[in-house]
Amino acid sequence: WMPDSSCRECYDCGDKFTTFRRRHHCRVCGQIFCSKCCNQELPGKAIGYKGI
Repeated sequence: WMPDSSCRECYDCGDKFTTFRRRHHCRVCGQIFCSKCCNQELPGKAIGYKGI
């Protein structure tokens, strides 16, 4: 799980987080994404993670 304070931009697209672009934690890998990039869901096993 990545702390909010350690991530200033989306792990996928690189957009910076602001008051209006909020952080979303992936429950499988723990990385932080913007809402634009986290609208696609994959089962953890499909990308090599066991999940939580």
